Amino acid sequence: ATPFSNGRAWIRTSDWEWEYIDKSGRVIRSDETPRFEENDEPMFNNGLALVQDEGVFGYIDEQANPYIPLQYTDARAFSDGKAAIKISDRWGYIDDKKNTVISPQYISAGNFGDGLAPVRLSGNTWGYINESGSIAIDEQFEEAREFSNGRAAVKLNDKWGFIDTNGNVSTSIEFDDVRDFKDGLAKVYIFGAESEKMGYVDTSGRYVWYPTD
Repeated sequence: ATPFSNGRAWIRTSDWEWEYIDKSGRVIRSDETPRFEENDEPMFNNGLALVQDEGVFGYIDEQANPYIPLQYTDARAFSDGKAAIKISDRWGYIDDKKNTVISPQYISAGNFGDGLAPVRLSGNTWGYINESGSIAIDEQFEEAREFSNGRAAVKLNDKWGFIDTNGNVSTSIEFDDVRDFKDGLAKVYIFGAESEKMGYVDTSGRYVWYPTD
């Protein structure tokens, strides 16, 4: 089961079926509700939830009615009013009014956050686009995650760090793994031969808790 989001939680029944329930425990389903299979992003955002059946993706509303029919070869949950969707072998973006706002053209695409989204247009490196689809931060990263609290985790030379929305490095790119910022802090990891150290940094890159075992 997942935590509640928009008054809905994603649960597995005793019959091993996936369903949404409201806060009273009532299963939310209609005659038109599609069959659900497990997916990585089942939470409601913008009043919509990503669903999939046999590898085909779409979206339902809070009453579990189909909002965008199952039609995409892959898709992500809505974030900042937009969702990444895959048609054939390319990713683009739709808004929560069902409009295609950025045509499918990317090899890979992530969620919007702070008005930017990580994408891979060609080759093996990632950059960021703005909400109009223009390149905001050039492709240069081995991996890139969505923005949160004005910072995004990026990977260079097999190490992780954070950039701001202008593409400036805001923490040293020296960590073996990181988690996204939440409430102004991010968890960072340094791996040793026999130990794993974890600490916290603020948005300026200053340690507020030095890495410890």
